[in-house]
Amino acid sequence: MRAAILIALVGCSSYAMPRVDPVAARATSPSTHARIGCFDFDIARTQRVPTPTLTYRVTNACDHEATVDFARIYAVAVTPDGAWQPLHTMGFQHYQWSYRIDPQDSRVAERTFRGGGLSADTEICVDLGTADEALAYAPRWTCVHY
Repeated sequence: MRAAILIALVGCSSYAMPRVDPVAARATSPSTHARIGCFDFDIARTQRVPTPTLTYRVTNACDHEATVDFARIYAVAVTPDGAWQPLHTMGFQHYQWSYRIDPQDSRVAERTFRGGGLSADTEICVDLGTADEALAYAPRWTCVHY
């Protein structure tokens, strides 16, 4: 019994938040493009204050239907010194989180994040590594300048 509790405690203490590579987090533009599996992402910061907003245009580049689940896409704010904080979306009950996209079709989704007060030289980075559920997860960070 004590061994099971000790293993559980050790397992919990070894958990670490995902790490953003500060080298990859050097965005100079309010927009970016990334390709993950079947999906081409065009991401743009469309609002800065009072809260940051990103607009995603997702195109299915494959010849079969594919599903993108925005609930699995993780976003952080990264400061110039490399410190980062998680960003959480506002009003999730009003958003459709999962989209089935036909071949060569596109969807547009907008996400507004809680908070604000980010400095002008901050970047907003999203990990798109979970975007295509058909692929094994691998971190794939892309950033826009706040």
